[in-house]
Formats: sequence, structure tokens, C-alpha cells
Amino acid sequence: MSIIGTIQRQLFIIRFVKKHPFCTLKEIYSHVEDQLAFHGIINVGLSDKTLRRDFNAISDFGLSIDYSNNKGYFIPEDENQDSYLEEDLESFYILNSIGGDDGKPDFIFPEKRRSRGTENFISLKKAIQENHLIQFEYKKFESNNIEKKIVEPYALKSSRGIWYLLGFDKKDSLNSRSYGLDRITKLELLDKTFKKNDEINWNELYEHSFAMFTDGPIKEVILSYDTRDGNYIEAMPIHSSQKITREGDRIIVTLNIMITLDLIMELMSRSWSLKIIAPLSLKHKMHEIYKEAMERNK
Repeated sequence: MSIIGTIQRQLFIIRFVKKHPFCTLKEIYSHVEDQLAFHGIINVGLSDKTLRRDFNAISDFGLSIDYSNNKGYFIPEDENQDSYLEEDLESFYILNSIGGDDGKPDFIFPEKRRSRGTENFISLKKAIQENHLIQFEYKKFESNNIEKKIVEPYALKSSRGIWYLLGFDKKDSLNSRSYGLDRITKLELLDKTFKKNDEINWNELYEHSFAMFTDGPIKEVILSYDTRDGNYIEAMPIHSSQKITREGDRIIVTLNIMITLDLIMELMSRSWSLKIIAPLSLKHKMHEIYKEAMERNK
């Protein structure tokens, strides 16, 4: 079966288990079989073994499908809320399906700005699963220098349309690093393997972060927006901790989040109606950035 068909099948599984927690393997099988037939996907060789292989593939990308002996299959509540795997699979499926036999129809307009680096995705997945050390050249944005890295790879994470490798540089094994796949070249899987630290909880590490930086203090951030901006933010939350209240013609957004450069850049994208209520340190930082921008743009 093609990669597109496999992704579609995995989407059917995720959606069914989310809507029908504690379902049986027979129920999942029946649903997937019906959906494949409805979408005209035939000759797929569907079996119980295929479904279990899909469960493992889904888990490899951060969304567990667990089994309770007394009840059936389910997605843990915290992962059900926080995982973006379904959205990533959906986007990949759409972008690879819209062409069809006649090319992209003129009424569909996909994003033209695309991240590079996904050609290394399968090799990185293999390295992570088999505990291989990897070597690659990496371009740093701040200096444009290219550095050779030897890394212990642990996980792959997507953020704002870009995929990142999470792991440990052999030169600094105490602190985890993230590497944008679009800046990795000359990737090699080395024969040497490493012993993983199974106590690392990557979901916990990024629980309070926006995007990829995890080097800021966790604070209660309170923001005020006009109705237009507030409605956009309610429709596409900044963070999973987000809470919305309304005060007159203003929308109040409360977050429990790390204050990092990534978060500051996100807040600046809706500066025209933003008022920072707390913390005061964030308000001062944003004020300095605006002041310097005004000097540059006189």
C-alpha cells in the first residue's frame, strides 16, 4: 500500500479511537474497513497485524493508543488533548492527495513556503529506534557557520510547520538540543550505538514552552486584546494552558508559559491591539523592543 494510503488508514484509527474510547480491535477493524471502502481504497491487505503495526507507528510519533484489559483501546487523556499528530498527518495527506491524476486543481492554494529537510526523516526515525549515533553538518542561523555534529538522537518534534530533531550533542551530554531538519545536511548513521536515558520525558520538557525554546522562566502571563485579535487567538490558542475571559470590549488571555524569545515573537505578531497586564518584566522587555524598533524605523 502507498504511503498516502497508510497515512489515511492511521487517520481513520486515530479519529475512531478518540471518538470511541475503550473500543475493541474488532470495532476498529470494522470501522477502518468501512472507511477504506467508502474512500475507494482497495487491495490494502488489512489485518489485525496491520492495525497493530499502525498502533506502533502512531506511538512512535508521540500519540499512544493504549489497551485496558477490562475495557479496550483508548488514547490517554493528556495525549488526546496535547498531540498534534493528527493535524500533521492530515496536512501531509492533503498536500500529497490534491494533485490526483490531473495535477493540482486551480481552486486549491497550498502554502508555497515549505520547510526543507524532510528527506532525512526516515533515516532519523531509524536512528532513533535503533539507538544509532548520527553525524551531520548543521548550519547555525545566528552565525551562518556550518558545524559538524555527532548526536544521540531521541525524538522528532514539529513546531510551527518545521520538524526538529531532539537529542544530545556528544560534546555536551548534559543538556538536550534541538536541530531544525531544514538545516541538517550530510546525515550519516554511525555503526556505534548509545544507551538511552529512558527517564527523559520530552512531553514534560516542552509542556510549558511555546515553539522550541525551553530556556525561560514559567510565569502566569496575562494579555489583553481587542475583539478581533482576541477572537483569532481563541480560535488558534497560543498554548494549551490558555484561558479566555471578556471584560467589556477587551478579551483577556491568561497563559501559564515559559517566557522565551519564541513567545515574544509570537506576541509581537499582534502588537496593534496587545496590552500586557502581567508580568511586569515581560511588559518592560516588549517596551524595549518597540523602542529600539522605533529608532531603527524613524
